[in-house]
Amino acid sequence: MEIVEYFTAGDREHWLEEIGKSDWGGGEYLHGLLLDDRLRSLCGEDTRVLMLTDGDRLVSFCTFAEQDDIREPLLKPWVGFVYTFPEYRGNRYMGKLLDRAQALARQEGQRQIYISTNETGLYEKYGYSFWKMMKDVHGEYSRVYRKAVCPPVAYRTMTMDDYDRVYALWMSCRNMGFNDLDDSREGIGRYLRRNPSTSWVALEGDRIVGVILAGHDGRRGFIHHMAVAEDHRRLGVASALLDRALRALKAEGINKATLLVFNRNEAGNAFWESRRFTARDDITYRNRALAELVRIDT
Repeated sequence: MEIVEYFTAGDREHWLEEIGKSDWGGGEYLHGLLLDDRLRSLCGEDTRVLMLTDGDRLVSFCTFAEQDDIREPLLKPWVGFVYTFPEYRGNRYMGKLLDRAQALARQEGQRQIYISTNETGLYEKYGYSFWKMMKDVHGEYSRVYRKAVCPPVAYRTMTMDDYDRVYALWMSCRNMGFNDLDDSREGIGRYLRRNPSTSWVALEGDRIVGVILAGHDGRRGFIHHMAVAEDHRRLGVASALLDRALRALKAEGINKATLLVFNRNEAGNAFWESRRFTARDDITYRNRALAELVRIDT
């Protein structure tokens, strides 16, 4: 089997006829767009139609484009019009085209690749994760899936060499609380000297895309300032950071960890609840400043 791109294929009329044989409305629509030469005007001039072929037979096809039925300029590229002919189903042939699309996205320097669909349980098999519901060009809601195509995220303990990049990440995230002393270079340096092995960063190359500040007083563990870059959320980065911090705390004999989250931070509270950090309604949190602090709320 071979992957062929429609717009550079030698026998486009044959492949257009093959696409037209699909028993799916989306395939019929794609056939019409290609027949009328309108696909690239709708989805972008660099749109590709990827075709998995078996001799002169078409096995699967999909598009790789800047736009799909979700018109959001900041989100690209998109895989669309995904179809496998019935006689070839059950062999994961579509995965070959999805892998090619992912490779193309990586070549373009993209971090994510997206699919708009109402299918559930299909694209998860190929490493895609449900992201959120978005309105399509018809005003109807569609499920948007995405997959990271960037280099794998690496994890290591945080050092003071990371401070500037970590602080910039913190400031880019909403619903977090800082102050000018504890979160200064001197304040974080003091914290890391006291807790050298329990705070972690997530890196994509040299870029810090996630951080968790964690430590303990010898009795209880504390988690502060968990943050993940917007374009790396819902990819497992936060959970990976948390797991490493909790293992480090447990290795130092800590049996319980606590944290504070603003009530208004709905996404944050949902995450912590999902990780079995329960809310307490039987206690009142109190604190007292021992120095004059300037709050920095994001």
